[in-house]
Amino acid sequence: MATELRVPLYETERLSAPTSVCVTGVTGYMAGPIVQRLLAMGHTVHGTCRAPENTDTTKHLTALPGGA
Repeated sequence: MATELRVPLYETERLSAPTSVCVTGVTGYMAGPIVQRLLAMGHTVHGTCRAPENTDTTKHLTALPGGA
């Protein structure tokens, strides 16, 4: 996954107050870009997945700036 956003943040996204967000199915196809955008906006992202011990499915998320 690229670390640059495909579409730059919109002004309303840049101005939004950081908050905590939970993304269910975080290892799914659509979740990666959503998590990337939320992190770029300064939000704290918590994710759920079926097998969190399987680091192969989460390594692309933890590699994102702000991912842990």
